[in-house]
Amino acid sequence: MNSTARDLRREARHISSGPTPDEYEARLAALRRHGLDEAGADKVFELIPLPPVEVIDQRIENLRALGFD
Repeated sequence: MNSTARDLRREARHISSGPTPDEYEARLAALRRHGLDEAGADKVFELIPLPPVEVIDQRIENLRALGFD
């Protein structure tokens, strides 16, 4: 990289704003369906940056289309 070039990854417009409260609620509901309580779900949120539910659903659909169950 050119030493005078700006690293756009650090620019505010290139940083994700993060999930909305509704997205967090949907993720919490999904984790609870899999047996986690609120404390367990909080640990997951802290340790693993989860994508939005729609992204997870799409990835699962893509895998099923490839023959995975």
